[in-house]
Amino acid sequence: MATLGERLRMLRKEKGLTQEELGRIIGVEKSTISYYESNRSTPNDEIKAKLADFFGVSLDYLLGRTDIREGERIGDLEVIPVGKFLQVPVIGTVKAGPNGIAYEEFLGFEFIDADMFKNCEQCFFLRVKGDSMEPEIKEGDLALIRRQADVESNSLAVVIVNGEEGMIKRIIKRPNAIVLQSINQKYEPIVITPGMEFRIVGKVISVLRKFE
Repeated sequence: MATLGERLRMLRKEKGLTQEELGRIIGVEKSTISYYESNRSTPNDEIKAKLADFFGVSLDYLLGRTDIREGERIGDLEVIPVGKFLQVPVIGTVKAGPNGIAYEEFLGFEFIDADMFKNCEQCFFLRVKGDSMEPEIKEGDLALIRRQADVESNSLAVVIVNGEEGMIKRIIKRPNAIVLQSINQKYEPIVITPGMEFRIVGKVISVLRKFE
């Protein structure tokens, strides 16, 4: 994979900008851009977000973690009514993006009964990875997620911790802490402490299991 410096140099040249011009746009010196491009210095999170926004790419692309330039963000993938059903997008990977939530693996659509699932205009399916929520939720299952920034205690939700890939956990709210609990007992709980980046993407409202 490319480095941040290599990606930044390529993106800058694509736009026909000098290091000085890009520095003025981002709010740093020409020498700072030079240091970034030579990998002698790493921009802070604010500058990374500015660069990703300016070039219209995902943060993971800028950092060289993926070759997909732009992840689909919340709002870009819509639930579409089709008769008595709703056509719901299926996502493979949910991450933190420069402008919110980024979808980096769009896997198609599934249909759900509109009468059975009310208030699902902001829903998506997430393809489950790993065994942390077994036996209730298995790898490969499709978890139906309603997008919301908070959930009640003891709910299953998709969460992002420290910018990593989204995962499904049970949210336990305590007076002085939030605990992310796996169903599979071989996994230790994650305790959210001050300084950790934590975001709730949405609530798990159903699970679809397909048998080939």
